[in-house]
Formats: sequence, C-alpha cells, structure tokens
Amino acid sequence: MNVFEFRKRVIEDYERFSRSFSKIKAEDIARFVDAEYRAEKFWPAPLVQLNPNFVAGSSIEDLVNAGLLHEEESREMLGETVKVR
Repeated sequence: MNVFEFRKRVIEDYERFSRSFSKIKAEDIARFVDAEYRAEKFWPAPLVQLNPNFVAGSSIEDLVNAGLLHEEESREMLGETVKVR
C-alpha cells in the first residue's frame, strides 16, 4: 500500500463528504471556500515520526531473499529493485 496515495484518497473522500452538506451559491464565497480546500486548510499536514522504541530488524534485501517481501516492493522502499539471490 502506498501511504501517500492512501492519504490522498482519504482527503478526497473527506472533501466530498464535507462539501455534500451545502451548496454555496454566492460566487465570491464559493471561490474562497474552494481556495481553502485547495490550500488543505481543513486537514492537518502529513506527520512522519520515528518511534524511539524501534528496534532494527532484517534488511529489505534479507526480507526479499527470505521470500517475505516481493522484489518489486523493494523498489517502492529503496527506489531500486533488489534481486533474489
């Protein structure tokens, strides 16, 4: 799952849901509200955190070689495909 695409879908769904409650007829107000939605004022910015209790495990290459991770998924994580040895 691509977390960035998932976030985009959630925001699009929420925007459709929140806009479904009213129809703005005044053009100036509609433009203002549209600009606020485009500026993403109604949801927080993405947050990336590191867990201080995180314990490193196997490398991506080790997971691919063990058959626990598909070769193509390594490209999503590393930007390159790890080949199975």
